[in-house]
Amino acid sequence: MAHHHASPAQLQTVEWCAPVTASGIQVGEWTRREDPMTARYTLKPQQKTERRVETIHPVKIDPATKAAFDALARSQGLSSRAALAQLITLHAQLRQPLKPRTRRPWRINAALDRTTYDAALPAVKVCPEDGMALLIDAHRAGIRMTEAVRQLVVRCVQAGS
Repeated sequence: MAHHHASPAQLQTVEWCAPVTASGIQVGEWTRREDPMTARYTLKPQQKTERRVETIHPVKIDPATKAAFDALARSQGLSSRAALAQLITLHAQLRQPLKPRTRRPWRINAALDRTTYDAALPAVKVCPEDGMALLIDAHRAGIRMTEAVRQLVVRCVQAGS
């Protein structure tokens, strides 16, 4: 097996560098920084930059809670979508247990005390870990993801009022 010796023209000086914050904390991946004198104008394949995201679909909710949540979001200068995404991320950190579902009344004249879910929260994109945390906690409480999102919104409205 013949050894291939690179000529000096083919050798490249390579430094490894990582983006670092002012306080010296590494942010991002290590990348090769080539010596500008020997670096060639070579094209690299397109980097897939899209972050992995999980979409949480629109959730039906009662209009009063939605209005209160929207107002709370606006007071913080957030869109409802941004506020909901923030809330789901916050839950992934706090992980306070969700409640099992309370049966909604279905008696003959229950229409009076039965909340109707005829408003909807927007769909949101969250990182998979945050979406998974909510899904696991919903599962533990024996509720669906939609009910979990409703509970978070209700907690948020109660905390903000």
